[in-house]
Amino acid sequence: MLLQCVVVAVYGSTYFFYTPGDAHFSHYIQLLRLHIAGGIGAVLAGPWQFSQRLRTRNLNLHRWMGRFYLLEVALGSIAGFGMAVVSGRACPRTWALAFWRCCGSRAASRRTARFAAAVLKRTAGG
Repeated sequence: MLLQCVVVAVYGSTYFFYTPGDAHFSHYIQLLRLHIAGGIGAVLAGPWQFSQRLRTRNLNLHRWMGRFYLLEVALGSIAGFGMAVVSGRACPRTWALAFWRCCGSRAASRRTARFAAAVLKRTAGG
């Protein structure tokens, strides 16, 4: 699992070394880089939170890595939301999917998930 996380982090870091050729991403490269940086930090810190040995041997480090993980998730999420707002490609389907991902989890009611699924179904054509 850790190896896969490192591969994803290395691939994502390529956006820090060059500007993508796609004009769509070039308009908000800073938000994209913040989104990727948050994702890389979360992907690299996340697997260590499952280590029983780390938790028992160094609880303080485990807690600080958890805080770092949450900070990186927040950074990536806020930057991703910012890209969705300024992107000209944001459509009702994208917003419904984001709503479902945020609210359609176990904590949310089935009614909310059904609503989001209905919106996704209606906007599937466009």
